Amino acid sequence: MSDPIELRALEQKWAAEVKQSKLRLEFCRFYVKQMHSLAVDAPAPEGGYAYRNALKSERLALAEYSRKLRIYSDLIVYRKVPQEERP
Repeated sequence: MSDPIELRALEQKWAAEVKQSKLRLEFCRFYVKQMHSLAVDAPAPEGGYAYRNALKSERLALAEYSRKLRIYSDLIVYRKVPQEERP
């Protein structure tokens, strides 16, 4: 895929993917803060469970953001086409 138009389209697509993943990560971080404050006030079983689930969601969101950012960086810096985009 050496066509500049196709590369530009891929860059735009993955930039949007990174942006979407970053928004999800920011939401998860906000949610963790909310669940932490509730866990402090709530009884141990319920509050702790919600907080652990929020942390798990944050970890997954961070992993997804990191993966997409790496793909986007490789595309921009090295012109490496992502595996997802190959025929």
